[in-house]
Amino acid sequence: MLLRILILLMSLLAGLDSTSCLELAQPCTPDVCKLPDCKCSTTESESDIPVSKIPQ
Repeated sequence: MLLRILILLMSLLAGLDSTSCLELAQPCTPDVCKLPDCKCSTTESESDIPVSKIPQ
C-alpha cells in the first residue's frame, strides 16, 4: 500500500514538472497571426468569420 502511494506521488510530481515549461499564448496581432500557425490568448476574431463558425 505504501509503495502504491509513493508511486502515485512520484507520478504527480513528474507531471507537474513537465507542464511548467509550457509557453503561454500571446494576444493576437492580426497582421502577424495567420492560421493555421496562430495560437492566441484572446477570444476576439479579427476576421469576417463569426466566432460561432470558427472550429475549436
